[in-house]
Amino acid sequence: MREFRTPEQQEESIRSAFKMLDKDGSGYIEWNEMKYILSSVPNTVPNIVPLVPLTDEEAEALIHVADTDGDGRIDFKGTLMC
Repeated sequence: MREFRTPEQQEESIRSAFKMLDKDGSGYIEWNEMKYILSSVPNTVPNIVPLVPLTDEEAEALIHVADTDGDGRIDFKGTLMC
């Protein structure tokens, strides 16, 4: 059975994941962090087929999809809107 989580608990889970992805603690996930995150997944998650590293353009495209205010970065508030 699935555990019920309050909106506050859900937000805290998202905030915790965001902080883990925000490697430099800037409050934003930028293209270089996205590139690092997705390139290192096979090394940190068992049973994942190694990925081809992202190009700079691919990382920027991923950021663009989640960038809600057009500043070229993902911020926590924008993460909640996605």
